[in-house]
Amino acid sequence: MHTDGRYIKNEDGQIVNLRGAAVEEPNYGMFGVSKYWGLADGTFLDGPSLDTYGDMGRCFDWLKSCGVNCVRLVVNYLTWKGIVDPDNPRTPEQAQQYKEAVDTIIRELTTRGIYVYIDHRGVHVYESPAGWVDFVDNQLNDYWMFLQEVAQRYKDNPGVMGIQLMNEPRDSFNDYPYYGYWWDFCLETARKIHAVNPNLLVLVASTNRTVNGVQLDAQMADAGYKVVSDQFVLNPLPEPNILYVFHNHFNMREEWANGADMEFWRNYAAGNNTLAKQQYEDFLYKIAFRASEEYNLPIMNCEFNVKHYNYVTLEECPYDYRVVTRDLLELMNKYGCHWTWWTWGASLPGYPWDLDPDTNLLVYPAEENNPGYPYVCNKLSYLGEIWKVYLNA
Repeated sequence: MHTDGRYIKNEDGQIVNLRGAAVEEPNYGMFGVSKYWGLADGTFLDGPSLDTYGDMGRCFDWLKSCGVNCVRLVVNYLTWKGIVDPDNPRTPEQAQQYKEAVDTIIRELTTRGIYVYIDHRGVHVYESPAGWVDFVDNQLNDYWMFLQEVAQRYKDNPGVMGIQLMNEPRDSFNDYPYYGYWWDFCLETARKIHAVNPNLLVLVASTNRTVNGVQLDAQMADAGYKVVSDQFVLNPLPEPNILYVFHNHFNMREEWANGADMEFWRNYAAGNNTLAKQQYEDFLYKIAFRASEEYNLPIMNCEFNVKHYNYVTLEECPYDYRVVTRDLLELMNKYGCHWTWWTWGASLPGYPWDLDPDTNLLVYPAEENNPGYPYVCNKLSYLGEIWKVYLNA
């Protein structure tokens, strides 16, 4: 895989449109093994495990049959490195089991012809100004060693096509140890990865939200990682195989839909769907599509969803979530924007608050609201059926 202007191409020079979903594991759980496809103690089985949870192979067969060609695999670098986390200590043996869990998941995906890119996670380390200072001062070398180890470990598996440098970098990352550091950090880190494997795509997010010199403040563009901003659009990294990424979660709360840039939300809520789609297209063009259309840069929406229910109140959202979902997927395909839905839980893309087409009941209500509700691996929700159509469009 390699970039060529705004396109991603394979070794034969064919344009590839990366579309799929994120797989949250192995980020959570004692050994990073989800109950979706394993046992409660985190162990794997060769065949089906708990009937209500299914097993990894069955889940990933669903991904493949739906048309997924790319998965964003969440990995926690602290667990991988065996670094002690005061809230969840790891032993060297657990760290090794974690790596083997990642190996297993990658093997199950790539043998099915599904590309994988690694999404670095370690949110408690860096998601505050003080955390970022500590990260740069004390953990940077460990982080670079992790990325290079990942690059080396999967170097002979062409299905592992990329590494996302850091999930949702905060605006403050650009301020320490000096203003403008994030751009330099991304370039240095990309070169360290490419020194091991030059064929990997390096996925880079912005840390400011300026577009044409204006800082955006709409809730859906109120952080740098939600925008492919001037930071890289006007000054791309001088390094091959860079993919510029953003996140775009559709607001579930009316009180968040403030500002002129959010007019599309209010029109979707009012049922003015034709006007809303045009306004949403204008908004997406501003925050991302212009990077490919006007500056010939490859872009990807790594994390997005459209919620059917407010996950705080469990009330139905005021817009027609199926209309919004179709519009978003159609527009990303129209502009050649690569994408991975957040997130795949067993077999359901959604947030996870959508309805079972057979029972018309919530498939994945929050566990604290309905403990013990079984996860399913044998159907798609309404959202999932729409997602499937646009995977193959």
